[in-house]
Amino acid sequence: MIGDIAADGPGITPDPAVAAEHDVALLQLTSGSTAEPKAVRISHGNLYANITGMVEASRLVVERDVMVSWLPLFHDMGMVGFLTVPMTTGLELVSVTPTDFLSRPLLWAELISKHGGTVTAAPNFAYAVLARQLTRPADGALDLSTLRIALNGAEPIDPDAVAAFTANGARFGLRPESVLAAYGMAETVLGVSFAPVETGLDVDTIDADGLEAHRRAVPAGDGPSRRFPKLGPPLPGIEVRVVGDDGRVLGEREVGVLQLRGEPVTAGYLTVHGPVATQDADGWLDTGDEGYLVDDQVVVCGRRKDVIIMGGRNIYPTDIERAAAAATTCAPATPWPSAGSPARTVGGASRSWWPSSPARRATPRPRP
Repeated sequence: MIGDIAADGPGITPDPAVAAEHDVALLQLTSGSTAEPKAVRISHGNLYANITGMVEASRLVVERDVMVSWLPLFHDMGMVGFLTVPMTTGLELVSVTPTDFLSRPLLWAELISKHGGTVTAAPNFAYAVLARQLTRPADGALDLSTLRIALNGAEPIDPDAVAAFTANGARFGLRPESVLAAYGMAETVLGVSFAPVETGLDVDTIDADGLEAHRRAVPAGDGPSRRFPKLGPPLPGIEVRVVGDDGRVLGEREVGVLQLRGEPVTAGYLTVHGPVATQDADGWLDTGDEGYLVDDQVVVCGRRKDVIIMGGRNIYPTDIERAAAAATTCAPATPWPSAGSPARTVGGASRSWWPSSPARRATPRPRP
């Protein structure tokens, strides 16, 4: 039907005078869940620059690639990555709704198999869900060998979840090299950095003490360690630097705030209080993310405002979440007492607790 319309309808001649490069192409709402909502002003120039950079970095070829997505079109990964990009380039797109995926997650893999999907993307949680679902089909029921890019972004990437996804998909032809770790945000339209295509997940394992106490990402030895995916070099048209608390530009493996500059970076927000500029006098945008650079690749440790400082150490919430998820037992929390309750010494520190009683003791039980 579309072919008939194109054949029978009048020809369309693009008019470059309709909009200038700096005119607003779209507004992306962001941060409504963590702060006052604001709209990112994306100009035609921003949009074109980021699309061009992502197409180049992911080596998209119209004659070869088929995109498969369930991502919501009200989020930048779905709206730009899996609607605007295929519309702009002419790539084939197979799309279903988030509800379709959540109702039956295996549908995602079935669509890749049926349509020979080569490019897909999702947040980390979706790959963890699909990893569990891939244990169900019989051998040969799916063909995931065509997939060359399984982009993982929009939330912290868990190497264990990625390993489960690639391991459980291996019997269907899924290659570990298809995993592509990415970093992005609405302020750059979508993408900031992509890991190199066909290289798989590359994890930087660093010394936990060096990170927490000294803000350096030193390669791990025998002690406690932290793992962070390498998120690739900046996309074409974007510069990334790391800045310390004193404003000094930091070197490789020094942890600080990530700042961005380049054609895809928005010039401002629209807020309930009016327009707000996003860039400093030199064009740099403060992302609010903490991280470092290694081998010219970006590594993100976490959101700066979420960092917990305890005893002079910087603790990232993701570490706490993953430690809790790895626990083999759990027990109900004990209510914090009112003033004057008896104190009990735990681990050398005095803490106030409700008086112990059989009714308040909890027997650890296996996690469901």
